[in-house]
Amino acid sequence: MQTLWARVIALAENARVHESARRLDDLGPHVLKDIKEFFTNYNKLFDKKFECIKDVGPKRAARLIKDAQKLFRKKH
Repeated sequence: MQTLWARVIALAENARVHESARRLDDLGPHVLKDIKEFFTNYNKLFDKKFECIKDVGPKRAARLIKDAQKLFRKKH
């Protein structure tokens, strides 16, 4: 059975390079490609496979974070 883990990409509120970015589309395809390649290569270092299944926007990311916080509180 494969476990799915979410990766959340966040930008600093005062990031000058990406100050106008509010959604993934605002980053541009080359930035997303680089991020996905980072996760792929990082996981290879640990003999793990990484596959990006889906890109979602800020609303879904916020929901993932809230769900993770609830799960954490439940376990701890």
